[in-house]
Amino acid sequence: MSNVTSSCALTASSPFTDRGSSSILHVVQMSRLFPDSKTFVDMKVSGGSPNAVQAEFDNLLGRHSPKVPPREEVMQFVHRHFTLESQMEEHEPEVRGHHA
Repeated sequence: MSNVTSSCALTASSPFTDRGSSSILHVVQMSRLFPDSKTFVDMKVSGGSPNAVQAEFDNLLGRHSPKVPPREEVMQFVHRHFTLESQMEEHEPEVRGHHA
């Protein structure tokens, strides 16, 4: 399995959002892991391919069906597979001569 960081975003057409109440986004938001609803949406996949992440999430749901997984397990899953690492490239502005 590749450990390449994916830039898959949590958009309306994301594989993580299109499954209603069994979507990763829905379960994470309902678990209230973060102080606001935007933090998780800003995260990017960091621990495997989107398909592998979804497969592990489906396994997590299956182990607790029909209930929602415990908050602690959802948090562990998020920490394993998502990061808040900046998606922006670092950029140093070019310094030009000072004009008076």
